[in-house]
Amino acid sequence: MLYVNKSLKNLKVGGNKIGSMGGHAIADALVENTTLQSINLRCNGIGVDGGIAVGHALRVNTTLESISLARNDIGEMGSIEIAEALHENTSLKSINLSHNKIRTIGGSSLAQSLKYNEHLEEVDLAHNKVGNKGAIGMGNALLKNQILANINISGNHVGPRG
Repeated sequence: MLYVNKSLKNLKVGGNKIGSMGGHAIADALVENTTLQSINLRCNGIGVDGGIAVGHALRVNTTLESISLARNDIGEMGSIEIAEALHENTSLKSINLSHNKIRTIGGSSLAQSLKYNEHLEEVDLAHNKVGNKGAIGMGNALLKNQILANINISGNHVGPRG
């Protein structure tokens, strides 16, 4: 459906437990779709493989402005692939990666991408475990990124050093 649809702008499929296979199917559709601007995939259990597939799709999709991947357990590897995609993506303005088991390496990868992404305005990384190192990376990203207006790193095991 998303492959050929030319009118749909917003899609909400949160809480449907589509799993990795559904994550792959949506990612494949995002590669081809040229009208969708917003997608909410929260609480679907797409996991690491689905997160990686979505990351691949975000590299080439040029119309999506907002994506919520909250509560999908994409983990380190999924977040690293998404971070790589953020180097190339020029349309995304908002991404929600909260509650995804993202740890220090994933958080640091995302922070590195934010240094150079000139389009994202909002990033939600709440309730992961990026720790001090990830928080420091986010702070360093803000020194270079003048577009990003909102970052949420609440509940990330950040201490005084972060």
